[in-house]
Amino acid sequence: MVASYDDAVAQLYQAPHEAFVAERKRLSAELRAAGDKPAAVRLVKLARPPLSAWAVNQLWWRAGESFQRLFAAATRLRAGD
Repeated sequence: MVASYDDAVAQLYQAPHEAFVAERKRLSAELRAAGDKPAAVRLVKLARPPLSAWAVNQLWWRAGESFQRLFAAATRLRAGD
């Protein structure tokens, strides 16, 4: 059972791309059953991301530390390092 809208969104975007719609419906139903109808309605309106965006999301969830290093390196490059 999801605890909040934010938790539901996190679970949704970590789901397999082909399961996105079914997972969105499931999580929305859980929010509705928990009494948070506004969050359920908000969640069900989220669009399935393009495959490229989904892949980046997977990298973020599974290799977030590497992303942070990449962002830090980009900042240093922009600063002329």
